Amino acid sequence: MRKNRYRYKFREQHKTLLSGLRFISAVLICFGFIGFLSCGFIFMHDFITQCAYFAADRIEISGLEHLTQQQILTQAQLQPGRNILSINLTHTRKRLLRHSWIKGVEIKRKWPTNLFIKINEYKSLAILDLGHRFVIDTEGYIFKVSGPDDPNDLPLIKGVSYAAVNHKHGSFKAVMDVLKLGKQIDSILPNRFIRQIQVDQDMGLTLMLTNNPIKLIKLGYNDYTGKYQCLKNIILHLKNQNFNASYQNISVDVKNIHRVVVSNLRKEV
Repeated sequence: MRKNRYRYKFREQHKTLLSGLRFISAVLICFGFIGFLSCGFIFMHDFITQCAYFAADRIEISGLEHLTQQQILTQAQLQPGRNILSINLTHTRKRLLRHSWIKGVEIKRKWPTNLFIKINEYKSLAILDLGHRFVIDTEGYIFKVSGPDDPNDLPLIKGVSYAAVNHKHGSFKAVMDVLKLGKQIDSILPNRFIRQIQVDQDMGLTLMLTNNPIKLIKLGYNDYTGKYQCLKNIILHLKNQNFNASYQNISVDVKNIHRVVVSNLRKEV
Protein backbone atom coordinates (compact mmCIF):
# COMPACT_ATOMS: atom_id res chain seq x y z
CA MET A 1 0.00 0.00 0.00
CA ARG A 2 1.35 3.44 -0.92
CA LYS A 3 1.85 6.01 1.93
CA ASN A 4 -0.55 8.97 1.88
CA ARG A 5 1.88 11.86 1.89
CA TYR A 6 -0.87 14.47 2.27
CA ARG A 7 -2.15 12.89 5.48
CA TYR A 8 1.39 12.73 6.83
CA LYS A 9 1.97 16.37 6.02
CA PHE A 10 -1.30 17.33 7.71
CA ARG A 11 -0.29 15.46 10.88
CA GLU A 12 3.07 17.23 10.98
CA GLN A 13 1.44 20.61 10.58
CA HIS A 14 -1.06 19.74 13.32
CA LYS A 15 1.76 18.80 15.71
CA THR A 16 3.60 22.04 14.93
CA LEU A 17 0.44 24.04 15.56
CA LEU A 18 -0.16 22.29 18.91
CA SER A 19 3.45 22.91 19.95
CA GLY A 20 3.08 26.60 19.11
CA LEU A 21 -0.17 26.84 21.04
CA ARG A 22 1.44 25.15 24.05
CA PHE A 23 4.37 27.60 23.91
CA ILE A 24 2.07 30.62 23.65
CA SER A 25 -0.06 29.26 26.52
CA ALA A 26 3.05 28.80 28.67
CA VAL A 27 4.21 32.34 27.89
CA LEU A 28 0.78 33.76 28.71
CA ILE A 29 0.68 31.82 31.97
CA CYS A 30 4.15 33.15 32.90
CA PHE A 31 3.15 36.72 32.11
CA GLY A 32 -0.06 36.26 34.03
CA PHE A 33 1.84 34.92 37.03
CA ILE A 34 4.33 37.80 36.86
CA GLY A 35 1.44 40.26 36.59
CA PHE A 36 -0.25 38.64 39.56
CA LEU A 37 2.96 38.87 41.60
CA SER A 38 3.45 42.50 40.53
CA CYS A 39 -0.08 43.40 41.59
CA GLY A 40 0.53 41.60 44.86
CA PHE A 41 3.77 43.50 45.48
CA ILE A 42 2.12 46.81 44.60
CA PHE A 43 -0.72 46.05 46.98
CA MET A 44 1.75 45.09 49.73
CA HIS A 45 3.82 48.24 49.09
CA ASP A 46 0.76 50.50 49.24
CA PHE A 47 -0.49 48.74 52.34
CA ILE A 48 2.84 49.01 54.19
CA THR A 49 3.60 52.60 53.15
CA GLN A 50 0.10 53.75 54.10
CA CYS A 51 -0.21 51.71 57.26
CA ALA A 52 -0.79 53.87 60.34
CA TYR A 53 1.44 51.56 62.37
CA PHE A 54 4.53 53.08 60.70
CA ALA A 55 3.37 56.70 60.97
CA ALA A 56 6.20 58.94 62.20
CA ASP A 57 5.23 60.15 65.65
CA ARG A 58 8.72 61.54 66.25
CA ILE A 59 11.11 63.32 63.87
CA GLU A 60 14.30 64.11 65.77
CA ILE A 61 16.59 66.74 64.24
CA SER A 62 20.06 67.42 65.65
CA GLY A 63 23.04 69.62 64.75
CA LEU A 64 21.08 72.86 64.31
CA GLU A 65 22.71 76.19 65.11
CA HIS A 66 21.51 78.71 62.56
CA LEU A 67 18.49 76.88 61.14
CA THR A 68 15.29 75.89 62.96
CA GLN A 69 13.49 72.54 63.05
CA GLN A 70 10.58 73.99 61.09
CA GLN A 71 12.94 75.16 58.34
CA ILE A 72 14.36 71.63 58.09
CA LEU A 73 10.91 70.02 57.93
CA THR A 74 9.81 72.50 55.26
CA GLN A 75 12.95 72.00 53.17
CA ALA A 76 12.69 68.20 53.49
CA GLN A 77 8.94 68.25 52.77
CA LEU A 78 8.28 66.22 55.90
CA GLN A 79 5.54 66.36 58.49
CA PRO A 80 4.80 64.33 61.64
CA GLY A 81 2.41 61.46 61.04
CA ARG A 82 3.80 60.51 57.64
CA ASN A 83 4.60 56.82 57.18
CA ILE A 84 8.38 56.48 57.55
CA LEU A 85 8.48 53.76 54.87
CA SER A 86 6.94 56.14 52.33
CA ILE A 87 9.87 58.54 52.75
CA ASN A 88 12.60 58.23 50.14
CA LEU A 89 15.70 58.92 52.22
CA THR A 90 17.92 59.63 49.20
CA HIS A 91 15.54 62.20 47.73
CA THR A 92 14.97 63.79 51.15
CA ARG A 93 18.73 64.11 51.69
CA LYS A 94 19.17 65.76 48.28
CA ARG A 95 16.39 68.24 49.04
CA LEU A 96 18.06 69.20 52.30
CA LEU A 97 21.48 69.61 50.67
CA ARG A 98 19.99 72.20 48.32
CA HIS A 99 19.66 74.56 51.30
CA SER A 100 22.54 77.04 51.31
CA TRP A 101 23.26 76.59 55.03
CA ILE A 102 23.43 72.78 54.96
CA LYS A 103 26.81 71.15 54.38
CA GLY A 104 25.95 67.52 55.13
CA VAL A 105 22.97 65.37 56.14
CA GLU A 106 22.43 61.95 57.69
CA ILE A 107 18.94 60.43 57.77
CA LYS A 108 18.02 57.18 59.51
CA ARG A 109 14.82 55.31 60.31
CA LYS A 110 14.29 53.75 63.70
CA TRP A 111 11.49 51.23 63.70
CA PRO A 112 8.67 51.48 63.83
CA THR A 113 7.82 55.20 64.07
CA ASN A 114 10.96 57.34 64.49
CA LEU A 115 13.00 59.30 61.98
CA PHE A 116 16.38 60.83 62.83
CA ILE A 117 17.97 63.66 60.86
CA LYS A 118 21.48 64.92 61.66
CA ILE A 119 22.37 68.25 60.07
CA ASN A 120 25.90 69.53 59.53
CA GLU A 121 25.65 73.27 58.98
CA TYR A 122 28.27 75.53 57.49
CA LYS A 123 30.02 77.62 60.17
CA SER A 124 29.90 81.23 59.03
CA LEU A 125 33.05 83.22 59.68
CA ALA A 126 32.78 86.49 57.76
CA ILE A 127 31.19 88.32 54.85
CA LEU A 128 33.40 88.78 51.83
CA ASP A 129 32.93 91.76 49.52
CA LEU A 130 33.95 90.95 45.94
CA GLY A 131 31.63 93.44 44.31
CA HIS A 132 28.84 91.17 45.53
CA ARG A 133 28.80 90.00 49.12
CA PHE A 134 29.26 86.34 50.04
CA VAL A 135 29.48 84.40 53.30
CA ILE A 136 32.61 82.32 53.92
CA ASP A 137 32.97 79.41 56.32
CA THR A 138 35.74 78.70 58.82
CA GLU A 139 37.88 77.18 56.06
CA GLY A 140 37.59 80.26 53.88
CA TYR A 141 35.21 78.75 51.32
CA ILE A 142 32.28 80.72 49.90
CA PHE A 143 29.06 78.81 50.60
CA LYS A 144 26.27 81.33 50.01
CA VAL A 145 25.34 84.80 48.86
CA SER A 146 24.97 87.20 51.76
CA GLY A 147 21.36 87.83 52.75
CA PRO A 148 19.14 89.15 55.54
CA ASP A 149 19.17 85.79 57.36
CA ASP A 150 22.93 85.99 58.02
CA PRO A 151 24.22 86.59 61.57
CA ASN A 152 24.57 90.32 62.22
CA ASP A 153 27.96 90.11 63.95
CA LEU A 154 30.06 88.82 61.04
CA PRO A 155 33.11 90.91 60.07
CA LEU A 156 33.04 92.42 56.58
CA ILE A 157 36.17 91.83 54.48
CA LYS A 158 37.06 94.39 51.81
CA GLY A 159 40.00 94.79 49.46
CA VAL A 160 40.90 91.18 48.62
CA SER A 161 40.94 89.84 45.07
CA TYR A 162 39.02 86.82 43.78
CA ALA A 163 42.35 85.17 42.85
CA ALA A 164 43.60 85.45 46.44
CA VAL A 165 40.33 83.97 47.73
CA ASN A 166 40.35 81.18 45.16
CA HIS A 167 43.90 80.10 45.95
CA LYS A 168 43.79 80.91 49.69
CA HIS A 169 47.04 82.85 49.60
CA GLY A 170 48.46 86.36 50.03
CA SER A 171 46.16 88.94 51.56
CA PHE A 172 43.28 86.49 51.98
CA LYS A 173 45.48 84.08 53.94
CA ALA A 174 46.44 87.02 56.18
CA VAL A 175 42.74 87.76 56.78
CA MET A 176 42.07 84.10 57.63
CA ASP A 177 45.01 84.06 60.08
CA VAL A 178 43.54 87.06 61.91
CA LEU A 179 40.02 85.61 61.98
CA LYS A 180 41.32 82.31 63.35
CA LEU A 181 42.98 84.20 66.19
CA GLY A 182 39.66 85.90 66.87
CA LYS A 183 37.94 82.50 67.13
CA GLN A 184 40.12 81.38 70.03
CA ILE A 185 38.27 81.23 73.34
CA ASP A 186 40.73 83.52 75.16
CA SER A 187 41.26 85.91 72.25
CA ILE A 188 41.82 89.51 73.29
CA LEU A 189 39.94 90.57 70.17
CA PRO A 190 36.99 88.24 69.37
CA ASN A 191 35.69 88.43 65.83
CA ARG A 192 32.32 89.77 67.00
CA PHE A 193 34.09 93.05 67.85
CA ILE A 194 35.46 93.40 64.31
CA ARG A 195 33.10 95.37 62.10
CA GLN A 196 35.33 95.42 59.03
CA ILE A 197 38.71 94.22 57.81
CA GLN A 198 40.14 96.53 55.17
CA VAL A 199 42.94 95.05 53.08
CA ASP A 200 45.57 97.18 51.39
CA GLN A 201 47.96 95.21 49.20
CA ASP A 202 50.88 97.37 50.32
CA MET A 203 50.00 98.42 53.87
CA GLY A 204 48.32 95.22 54.99
CA LEU A 205 45.28 94.78 57.24
CA THR A 206 43.34 97.43 59.11
CA LEU A 207 40.63 96.40 61.58
CA MET A 208 37.63 98.62 62.27
CA LEU A 209 35.99 97.72 65.57
CA THR A 210 32.58 98.10 67.15
CA ASN A 211 31.46 98.15 70.80
CA ASN A 212 35.02 98.93 71.83
CA PRO A 213 36.92 102.08 72.88
CA ILE A 214 39.51 101.10 70.25
CA LYS A 215 37.98 101.91 66.87
CA LEU A 216 40.90 101.27 64.53
CA ILE A 217 43.80 98.79 64.58
CA LYS A 218 46.50 98.86 61.90
CA LEU A 219 47.90 95.35 61.79
CA GLY A 220 49.88 95.31 58.56
CA TYR A 221 51.20 91.88 57.57
CA ASN A 222 52.80 88.93 59.37
CA ASP A 223 53.34 87.94 63.02
CA TYR A 224 49.69 88.32 64.00
CA THR A 225 50.14 86.16 67.09
CA GLY A 226 52.80 88.55 68.39
CA LYS A 227 50.70 91.58 67.44
CA TYR A 228 47.65 90.21 69.25
CA GLN A 229 49.80 89.72 72.35
CA CYS A 230 50.97 93.31 71.99
CA LEU A 231 47.33 94.43 71.69
CA LYS A 232 46.52 92.49 74.83
CA ASN A 233 49.18 94.41 76.75
CA ILE A 234 47.92 97.73 75.36
CA ILE A 235 44.30 97.01 76.25
CA LEU A 236 45.24 95.90 79.77
CA HIS A 237 47.26 99.09 80.19
CA LEU A 238 44.35 101.25 79.02
CA LYS A 239 42.01 99.51 81.43
CA ASN A 240 44.43 99.97 84.33
CA GLN A 241 44.75 103.66 83.47
CA ASN A 242 40.96 103.98 83.18
CA PHE A 243 41.41 105.45 79.71
CA ASN A 244 38.06 104.01 78.59
CA ALA A 245 36.20 106.94 80.11
CA SER A 246 38.16 109.68 78.32
CA TYR A 247 39.30 107.95 75.15
CA GLN A 248 36.47 106.55 73.06
CA ASN A 249 38.03 106.75 69.57
CA ILE A 250 41.42 105.15 69.96
CA SER A 251 43.59 104.12 67.03
CA VAL A 252 46.39 101.56 67.50
CA ASP A 253 49.16 101.02 64.97
CA VAL A 254 51.01 97.74 65.53
CA LYS A 255 52.37 97.22 62.03
CA ASN A 256 55.76 97.30 63.72
CA ILE A 257 55.52 95.85 67.26
CA HIS A 258 58.81 97.57 68.14
CA ARG A 259 57.24 100.95 67.43
CA VAL A 260 53.60 100.91 68.52
CA VAL A 261 51.57 104.10 68.15
CA VAL A 262 48.38 104.62 70.19
CA SER A 263 46.49 107.77 69.32
CA ASN A 264 43.17 109.51 69.70
CA LEU A 265 41.22 111.90 67.49
CA ARG A 266 42.21 114.68 69.87
CA LYS A 267 45.58 113.65 71.29
CA GLU A 268 48.24 110.99 71.23
CA VAL A 269 48.55 108.69 74.22
